[in-house]
Parts: sequence; structure tokens; C-alpha cells
Amino acid sequence: MKLKTVATYCLAFLATGAAIGGYYWYKNEKEKMFKATLEGLRVGKSFGIMVNQSSCLPALKEYYPKCSDLECQLSAVGFISGCMEASTKDSFCENVPLASSTKEALTWTKESCSKYQLGGKLCTRYVNKFISICTEQKTGIKRTKEEIFLDGVKRGVEESKEDN
Repeated sequence: MKLKTVATYCLAFLATGAAIGGYYWYKNEKEKMFKATLEGLRVGKSFGIMVNQSSCLPALKEYYPKCSDLECQLSAVGFISGCMEASTKDSFCENVPLASSTKEALTWTKESCSKYQLGGKLCTRYVNKFISICTEQKTGIKRTKEEIFLDGVKRGVEESKEDN
């Protein structure tokens, strides 16, 4: 009985310590993450005012050839947003599938990652940001990530039923 009580107290102590430690880590890191995103946004806008939207994806590799830490990744996502916002609209988004078109979006992501060699999982995150921005431009509707995900799942289920 005493062993269970001691174990329970130890687990509660560890959980409390982890929560407090996590809070302080987040509090300290939040400022760095925010600054990294803003810096990427600034660089993206500075580059974007000189180019068409179709130049934003290839430029990502020049500005962010390899991101090994979270700040770099957030800066890269900020760059995408800034570049797409400031650049001149051209036919780029016409060739990008809607976020809700699951199969087409997956195919376009795979092809773009291969073409621009932005690297595995990070490339998927970056290319999905382009898909999200182009979807907003095409539809005029800004949606949350959760709404896009749920719509994509629904469409994926419908498409798989059609294939069978």
C-alpha cells in the first residue's frame, strides 16, 4: 500500500515538474520563435515585391537550403507567407490544387518536393503552406487548419469510395 502511495506522489511530482519546466521553456522560446517568423516574413516580403508568385517556391531553397532547428523552419514558413503576399499574382496558384482536393494536393506536393528538393517532411510542410495560400486566393475563404484537414479527410473518403 505504501509503495503505491509513494509511486503516486512521485508521478505527481514529476508531472508537475514537467509542466512547470515546459511552461518556462515555452515562455523563453516563444520570443525566439516569434522573432524568427517575423524575420522570415520580412525577408519574404522584401523578396516578393521584386518577383511573381511563381518565384517564391524556387527561392525558398536559396534562402533556406537546410533547416535543422525550429526557428529556421518558422522563418521559412514566414518567408512563404511574406513572398506570396508581396509578389505579383501570376499563374502559379492556377496550377496549385485546392487543399480540399486530397489526391491532387498529395500529388502536387510530391512532385514539387522532388522538383525543388527541399527535403522530406519539411518540404511537405512548406508546400502545404503554398497550397493553403493558393486555396485562400482562389476561393477567397480563409479557413483554419482543422477545417482544411477535416474537409480533406471527407473528400479522401469520398474519392476512395469512387475508386472501389
